[in-house]
Parts: sequence; structure tokens; C-alpha cells
Amino acid sequence: MFGCLTFDREPMSFWDVFRKNPVDKIKVRELQGEEIRLKNQIERARKEINKLEKEKKVRFQEGVGADLLKKKMLAQEIKQLDMEVKLKTQKFMAMHKQFMFISNLIVIKQFEKELKNTPFWDKITHIPPDSSRAP
Repeated sequence: MFGCLTFDREPMSFWDVFRKNPVDKIKVRELQGEEIRLKNQIERARKEINKLEKEKKVRFQEGVGADLLKKKMLAQEIKQLDMEVKLKTQKFMAMHKQFMFISNLIVIKQFEKELKNTPFWDKITHIPPDSSRAP
């Protein structure tokens, strides 16, 4: 839903929309759509990481009792899988931070009317663009 948001006929990502619009102009439905998209991506990433971890275990078991050459080859494969797991975990953590940000923003939007009567609303609507950057 947010991969192709268009304002002024120019495609934008959700994060571009957020940076250019104050909090009070973002719709809850848009936030909920982004939350669902991120939740699905997080789940896919989690499954990929688990699959790679299982592959590492399989490679390790293949190496038990194998000759030296086979062990070295499997060690290289395990290192490669480990690096892939680390990269995917970093991506997973970044998406999870974005998910938490969106979830919190949804709560703020749901209580927007009450919050507008507090000094907190001024603080969140005047956040400089650099401090609201996505991880």
C-alpha cells in the first residue's frame, strides 16, 4: 500500500510521506496498512533466518565423522550461512524497529483528539525531520 503512495503525482515510500507530512496529516488506515506490510516482511525474514540456521546444523552434522577435506568444505559453507544469517538478522531488527515505530504512531493517532489538548502534541508535531528518520 505504501510502496506506491502518490502525492502530487510522484511515487513515494511511507517514510518519505512521513518526513514530508506532520503527524496530524497521516491517516490511521495508512499506518495500519504499513504495519501489516512490515509484519508480513518480519515474519518472512524470521522464517528465512530459521531455515538458514537449520541448514547450518545440517552442514555441521554432515561434518561429524567426515574426512578433513569434507570438513573444510563444510566449514566454509557454515561460515557463508552464518554471514547470511547475520545480515538477515540486521535487516530483521531494522524492520522490527520500524514496526514498533508504526505501532506506537497508530496509538498516538488513535488518541489524537485527547493529545491535542496537551503539551505533548506540540512536541510530536514539531519533531525535526532528521530525528524522525527510519532506521
